[in-house]
Amino acid sequence: MIGLILALASLVAWLKLWLAQGRFWEATTAPAAPPPAEWPDVVVVIPARNEAEGIGAAVGSHLRQAYPGRLRVVVVDDQSAD
Repeated sequence: MIGLILALASLVAWLKLWLAQGRFWEATTAPAAPPPAEWPDVVVVIPARNEAEGIGAAVGSHLRQAYPGRLRVVVVDDQSAD
């Protein structure tokens, strides 16, 4: 008997939430933010040690990024032998 009462109470609560709130469990998507008036500066730091073969491709791929703000690439060498 108690199980039936709990089940009915739960059903009533869910029906109230569903009817009063209307699909409350579905997340609403936030509107997309407008682009900023000024894009922030971005600095990419690439640590490199003995990377002579691949550093050119790494720097080049960062420089080809389509970023509307100011993009700087800094390569840090740590006592490379090459």
